[in-house]
Amino acid sequence: MAERWLILSVALCAASCAATGGRQYPELAFQDLDGHAVAPLEVEGARAHVLLFTTVDCPIANGYAPAIGRLAGEYTGAGVSFFLVHVDPAVDAARAREHARDYGYTFPVLLDPEHALVAAVGATVTPEVAVLDGSGELAYLGRIDDWYAALGKKRRRATTSDLADALDAVLDGRPVEVSRAPAVGCLIPD
Repeated sequence: MAERWLILSVALCAASCAATGGRQYPELAFQDLDGHAVAPLEVEGARAHVLLFTTVDCPIANGYAPAIGRLAGEYTGAGVSFFLVHVDPAVDAARAREHARDYGYTFPVLLDPEHALVAAVGATVTPEVAVLDGSGELAYLGRIDDWYAALGKKRRRATTSDLADALDAVLDGRPVEVSRAPAVGCLIPD
């Protein structure tokens, strides 16, 4: 039964991710936990997509839930689609649904047990975000902000707003000034 919630289809481009408009992404189709087909790497009908990579048991990722909720509330109205991407192969749809409910996530939840999305954008830890602009280009990959200086070293408050800055640039049609910012968190499990 759990397979119905997993990847519906993975149709790789010719020659495994042939360039389309300069992009090097595979065409991936998923089904979210509500049964809707989504293609998170295809930014059609939105101005940007945000992929938030997470696991149910990463305290750093879970600590960011309120901030992500605020950002999603602010930017969804501006044409940004958010996706919560569970990367732990042991997490099934029921557990992912419970996690989303517990942490207040109201946007689509995807399971990526085989790390197709992880590999496509180069994510390495949770929480890490990927921002795809309106043309589907990876505009930003990295931390949400600098709340965590290092593992076990949390600031009283963040001094940067990397994700918000990246989204503002994408929405304004500007290049993202800092397109990569190392994220601090839990390693994505194999």
